[in-house]
Amino acid sequence: MNTESDLQYCTAVGLMVTMAIGSTSYIQRKLGIGYNDAARIVERMEADGVLAKPDHVGKREVLLRVKSKPALGVTK
Repeated sequence: MNTESDLQYCTAVGLMVTMAIGSTSYIQRKLGIGYNDAARIVERMEADGVLAKPDHVGKREVLLRVKSKPALGVTK
């Protein structure tokens, strides 16, 4: 992959994990790319374990989660 593709991939992973949305069309809209490029990114995410395979209706679960940070000033 080239640098631009790698940057798009990293950006897309960040979006998917942050928003918990596993959608090709979401990547298209947010990155302003075509369907084929977005589908390639989604397939790579599936291979890398970021997204699950599509379910019976085509939805994909985001497998990676953002670790939450403790709120500032909160003590136990």
